[in-house]
Amino acid sequence: MSGRLFVGSVVLVTAGCAVAPAAPKDVVCTTQFVYGLSITVNDAVTAQPVCDAQVVVVSNNYRETLMTFPATGPCSYAGAGERAGVYDITASKAGYVTAAQTGVRVDANECHVIPVRVTLDLKREPPAGQKALDIRERLTRK
Repeated sequence: MSGRLFVGSVVLVTAGCAVAPAAPKDVVCTTQFVYGLSITVNDAVTAQPVCDAQVVVVSNNYRETLMTFPATGPCSYAGAGERAGVYDITASKAGYVTAAQTGVRVDANECHVIPVRVTLDLKREPPAGQKALDIRERLTRK
């Protein structure tokens, strides 16, 4: 190589991949990927699971739209994989009022995040005619 030494470096970039906390030398951690949030969305009246809601978690500049994840339970949504933080969670679906829970804290130990279970109950929106009636009643009471 004509007297030149090439020193190459490889940079691996994995988008969206979180890193588990570094463990002390005397602790052996598993290679299991742990989700910090396990969210169940139910119908507030029937208590039946809502499997096709849109569930979004936000922590500062981090935002994740969750998908159902059967390993955490039927119609369960999982997210915040190996990502400690404080989250605001919303669940929405057409025909329902959006449900939210704020300030959900996910902590971590020396190896993984500590999973937090959250249940959100979606209340059905009243029929369109009922909304107008409710508004008129409130206005006439004043």
